[in-house]
Amino acid sequence: MNLLGLAALALMVWIFVRPPLTASDAMFKGAIGIGAAILLAPARRFGYLVYPFVLPAAALTFATAEQAGPSR
Repeated sequence: MNLLGLAALALMVWIFVRPPLTASDAMFKGAIGIGAAILLAPARRFGYLVYPFVLPAAALTFATAEQAGPSR
């Protein structure tokens, strides 16, 4: 549990030092946090492992849309 707390603290510091500027950046940082929490949690629920894979894919989609600009 100590490693889980340290990972949460490290993620919090990372977000405060370099806040996410876009939605895709926020999703990417969220995926890293969720992935670390799942890997370090004492209970193993492997069904939740899909979230760290889905969030970066969504972040790539958002990044592409953000670069394309608003659609009209």
